[in-house]
Amino acid sequence: RSAVPAPRKVLGVLGSQDSIMVADIANHTGDEVFQGAIRQAVAAALEESPWINTLSEVAVAAALKKTGKPSDSQLAEEVVRDVCRHTNAVAYITGSIDRRGSQFGISLRLAKCADGDTLVLERRTAPNKRTFVDVVGQAVSRLREKAGEPHDSVEKFSTPLSEATSPSLLALKAWSLGVRTRREKGAVASIPMLQQALILDPGFASAAYDLGISYRNAGEE
Repeated sequence: RSAVPAPRKVLGVLGSQDSIMVADIANHTGDEVFQGAIRQAVAAALEESPWINTLSEVAVAAALKKTGKPSDSQLAEEVVRDVCRHTNAVAYITGSIDRRGSQFGISLRLAKCADGDTLVLERRTAPNKRTFVDVVGQAVSRLREKAGEPHDSVEKFSTPLSEATSPSLLALKAWSLGVRTRREKGAVASIPMLQQALILDPGFASAAYDLGISYRNAGEE
């Protein structure tokens, strides 16, 4: 006799077994250092949550292939919603960053895969570029709570994002390029970017981990 599936625990707008995908974060600052880096930082912040499942880059690449789209497709909303249909994702995070004088604004939106309707919206302002990474982490933590993750869980599993990743935007950008390149072109091509991330920030543990994966996978290509 088949086993009875565990009940789906509802967490506000999400269930505890639901998966989400991170779309591209639009960069309206005019500063290329933010390009791609913030999406990767948002994904890293979400991975701290034991309540929310985030689609891996491997799953995203496989879903892009199923849709017939190239692996280097920009993860704009329309592409992400198509990818959602080939995965178990029920929602996605998108957003934008902009410059306001010396300040930087971040807007994150959790939306339903089915129709793009907004589920949660969170906005924050960083007083300067130096504090921006941690402000992004704070925005993700608040978004997690608004989505239904218990406050105690968010408090416990919310390392400052500059510590969980890197305080260096240049290192984050190199890491992001490395992860994206591995998805698009394979492990060998990603190694120089991941090495550069570690040159920029030798203590960047996530970049070191991904570099190890790329070295391992490179032997299989």
